[in-house]
Amino acid sequence: MSTPRPVVVGVDGSKANTPAIDFAADWATSAGVPLELLVVVTGAGTLPPYVASPDPSDHTLLAALAERVGSDHPGLVVSTRIAFGNAVECLVAASATARLTVVGSRGLGTFARSMLGSVSGSLTAHARGPVVVVPPHWIASAHADDDPVVVGVTADPREQRAALRWAFAEATRTSTLVEVVHAVDLAPVLAWDGEGLGLRHVAPTPSDLPALRDAVARQAREFPETPVRVVDEAGHAADVLLQRGAEARLLVVGARHRGLGSVRRAVLHHAEVPVVVVPAPEE
Repeated sequence: MSTPRPVVVGVDGSKANTPAIDFAADWATSAGVPLELLVVVTGAGTLPPYVASPDPSDHTLLAALAERVGSDHPGLVVSTRIAFGNAVECLVAASATARLTVVGSRGLGTFARSMLGSVSGSLTAHARGPVVVVPPHWIASAHADDDPVVVGVTADPREQRAALRWAFAEATRTSTLVEVVHAVDLAPVLAWDGEGLGLRHVAPTPSDLPALRDAVARQAREFPETPVRVVDEAGHAADVLLQRGAEARLLVVGARHRGLGSVRRAVLHHAEVPVVVVPAPEE
């Protein structure tokens, strides 16, 4: 019997990092998988080997944290690891074998030279698996158990499938609703006239709602016990997602589609609930 893939949480020792650790421990416990507390320590140099040796205080702090997490979650298998090098590279490598990779959105911690909050954006763009970014003031108890999993989608089929599948699987696991959000910005934009007449207003692209409903229906057939609703709203995608996701259990977005990059960054920066960034499968 193979060992379950762990939930890996980036640890920096800051108070702002605590919600990420709590989220990771809760998720790992409910999913029945191990938890790995990962500290990434970088040195002052820009080339390997970054640092020469561990700081003894890092081990002490990490052991105390593991003891606290284990005490709060009896039965949870908790391991610790200190990696040395570039934070993004180490976390991306960890994401390749993790069930889920969790980081805080900001924070400068007490672990030597460790600052995870600044890498969350780069990590979500390059990770090999789903990444959860947890805001520093998030409290699980402030949200009801039946809050929905809200997922924002684009017209890109690969992004749709990856984000929708993860959202449906998570909602099924937690017996909650999936809310699929499709935003259409109706404000005209300025574009250069192809005939050389200067700038002109261009009407927005119509909503591709029928194709989206087909994609949702395919996932619904795979997860027939999970309720779902589709929301098609006018407005900028980031604004609509943040509004719909304010009371969500989780807010799910895709990772790599060129049309979602700025939306992902805005959502990660402003969301007050955990944001799951799901990469499309490699071609």
